[in-house]
Amino acid sequence: MVARIRQEIEAGGKTVLSANPAKIPPSLRRIGLRMVLREGQSRLNAVGALPLSEDERSEWKEDLRYLERIANGDITVEAPDDPAVTPTVQAASPSPLICARPREWSRSNQDGT
Repeated sequence: MVARIRQEIEAGGKTVLSANPAKIPPSLRRIGLRMVLREGQSRLNAVGALPLSEDERSEWKEDLRYLERIANGDITVEAPDDPAVTPTVQAASPSPLICARPREWSRSNQDGT
């Protein structure tokens, strides 16, 4: 869930992520914990023993909408104490141009093979 939250923050482009890949901003920890709990609960619900209540479902949808708003750049989260020095996404680089002579295969230049 940490990776998912970090991806949403990075997609927004307004906040620099922490240098530690296991950290998320303190304001999003509650959302992260709720996401982990709901994911675990839904995986344990193989037989229908732990169904999500309507309140939990609506809270889940609100959390996802909040993350989408962060990804769209509508919401900015606080800056980390240890910001990453280099961007985590590589800039696009042009592909190399490779030129070579065309190969000409004939009986005379293959020396009998």
